[in-house]
Amino acid sequence: MGQSPDRRTQRHHEQDRHWIDALQHAVAQPLRIGEINPDRSPTPGRTPPLARVLSVSDSGNRFEVELRFVRGTLYCCAEPGCFLPTFNSDWWRRFREHLREVSDREPPPFVVTVHGIVEEGAELEVLRPFGKQFSNAYAYSMPAAHEADCKS
Repeated sequence: MGQSPDRRTQRHHEQDRHWIDALQHAVAQPLRIGEINPDRSPTPGRTPPLARVLSVSDSGNRFEVELRFVRGTLYCCAEPGCFLPTFNSDWWRRFREHLREVSDREPPPFVVTVHGIVEEGAELEVLRPFGKQFSNAYAYSMPAAHEADCKS
């Protein structure tokens, strides 16, 4: 006889959790190893923002990510494209490779929305020419980036 509805629901939730964990790894791993932007080497003394998957669609192909820039930590800037360059096809390729390392699913074409949280006192090097270094607190949300639209 088949599984009970409760058992099927539990198995479905476990699969969803595994997929969310895989997405989290694929988003955060390039930031941790300095693979942010292939055209620039990581700069000593600067750390990447904290990256967290906030939500994932039922189909698993749409997700939202938060980049958090923490007070007292030095960053080059708070531009999402500097850390998650979703406009770059090489970034998408590496993202998919990281996802395949930790998942048994073939990644679908993705749509990602990036939200940024800049805490008051986050150190942004881009502000130095303007006579300051510490940011005011602010938040932003980027339009959804469709992997299929990426041509570069």
